[in-house]
Amino acid sequence: LVGSLLIPVIFYTYSGALGYNITFIDISIFYISSAVSFFIAYKAALNCQAQNQADLLIFITVALAGLFFIFTLNPPDIALFKEA
Repeated sequence: LVGSLLIPVIFYTYSGALGYNITFIDISIFYISSAVSFFIAYKAALNCQAQNQADLLIFITVALAGLFFIFTLNPPDIALFKEA
């Protein structure tokens, strides 16, 4: 979940600041987000914290999937979702 959220946050932050995007940075964002995700998963597995938060993680995953379908079928009227 962290990696799925980091990718758009980092991408839109840097591309909004620059006004354009660079392919090398886009690819780097993917690798950085993946590394952070695996590091957090590793730390959670060491402490067995994921077991205690399973219901919350399932809820967040289902909520993100639902939001994905809602915004895909009915995008809000903001500049981010304008067609090129």
